[in-house]
Amino acid sequence: MRPQKQRSSLWMTQRYLLALLVIAVLAILAYVALTLVIDHQNSTGAVVNISGRQRMLSQRTTLLVQRMLLTADTEEFERSRSNLLKATDLIELSHNDLTLGNAQLGLPDTMSEQVQRMYFQGKSALDPRMRTFVTSLRKVLDTSFGELKTDNPAVQHILSTAPGPLLVSLDKVVWQYQHDGEEIIRNLKLMEIGVLG
Repeated sequence: MRPQKQRSSLWMTQRYLLALLVIAVLAILAYVALTLVIDHQNSTGAVVNISGRQRMLSQRTTLLVQRMLLTADTEEFERSRSNLLKATDLIELSHNDLTLGNAQLGLPDTMSEQVQRMYFQGKSALDPRMRTFVTSLRKVLDTSFGELKTDNPAVQHILSTAPGPLLVSLDKVVWQYQHDGEEIIRNLKLMEIGVLG
């Protein structure tokens, strides 16, 4: 009778240790998964923030070009040009960070397939569109007071692109970054249900 109790006790102990091991493994997996998701979510927040800033900068640079066109005052022209230079440098730097990554800003060096298509594929690809826009801004910056006219090809490109095609592309990519971030949150909720189960 006693050996049977010992066997039963040993069987229960083994099952108890197995259950504890499974719980420990699940806890470690949940911790690792949660850490990865939080890191990815921080990265998504940085990407959404900077891509949204790109949208704002595209409009700000266009406004500064318009001010340079309309002013008859040399000081106002130079002030607008100085602000345009800062905004142009920032828009170019941010675009490079978004497409190539920047660890200091928390920007990943890889993109989702959808975002990659938006930047590099098709007639309305954002990367060449943004680079052409920046090139046009640089040409405006190289133009002296009194020489900047509305028939300047760089000015025409900026005024026709920024309020329309460029803005639409930037809006789409911001929305896609936001959508990618929400997808991670949905996956986290599924993970929570799995761990609870």
